[in-house]
Amino acid sequence: MNVVFRRVGKRKGRGSTGRGCTCRGGLQLSSHPLCGEGETDIGRGGGGCRKVKEAAAAAWFRERERESTVEVRDGRGEKEKTGDLAGCTSSSSLALREVPSYETLMAEMESLKIHLSQTDSPTVLCHNDLLTKNIIYNSFEGTVKFIDYEYADYNYQAFDIGNHFNEFAGVTDVDYSLYPSRELQRDWLTAYLESYKHSTGREATVTDAEVTQLYIQVCKFSLASNFFWGLWAILQSRYSSIDFDFQRYAIARLGYYFEKKEEYLGLTLSHFTI
Repeated sequence: MNVVFRRVGKRKGRGSTGRGCTCRGGLQLSSHPLCGEGETDIGRGGGGCRKVKEAAAAAWFRERERESTVEVRDGRGEKEKTGDLAGCTSSSSLALREVPSYETLMAEMESLKIHLSQTDSPTVLCHNDLLTKNIIYNSFEGTVKFIDYEYADYNYQAFDIGNHFNEFAGVTDVDYSLYPSRELQRDWLTAYLESYKHSTGREATVTDAEVTQLYIQVCKFSLASNFFWGLWAILQSRYSSIDFDFQRYAIARLGYYFEKKEEYLGLTLSHFTI
């Protein structure tokens, strides 16, 4: 599995966060099964690469670490540096105290690649940003339409669904108690599989085993969704001019990622029952 970030053009944004607003540094998650390479458009000339964005992220963390480091003197009068992001008490550091280090996040990304590459989720055309404001329901016609396709691309089926479920928690005030229950997820996944099979000309009958398998895949890829939007928010906190607490949002998304990581990655069909 090759997961890369790709810079996209300017857009109006999504709600108060401007999620997807790329005036100066928005990122898009994209999967390229063939070449694994993303495209960038840095300035008018373009021609950037993943290493540029990795360096930018590393620079951001280094700057935060320098701001959070204080000099004290030990018993011998020698200077020593203390105070990482978790231990600082200054007001500027408190908002960052729960943001993991750059090294930690890079290690988590590699771990996710290993685990998710073993999850047999098909590659399909995905929306990649299905929060509620991008879903329009017409009660008179009984129809549902999606808007804001700027993030649309081929991606893993389970990522798009897991990302949608994560969006139940909201954006401005993230509340994961609103995450859909297991029963609601099973109903949703059953309807999805029925429609998916029908659209591909197959028998629309869906078994419990098929729903359970997709449920497990969605749980695992929901981790990638939270991880991605957490990284997005960290970078937006540096580059975006929008009045929104991106650091708080990053902490919420990454916090839920770490909270559910062990549980979700441990799910298998062999021991899973609903």
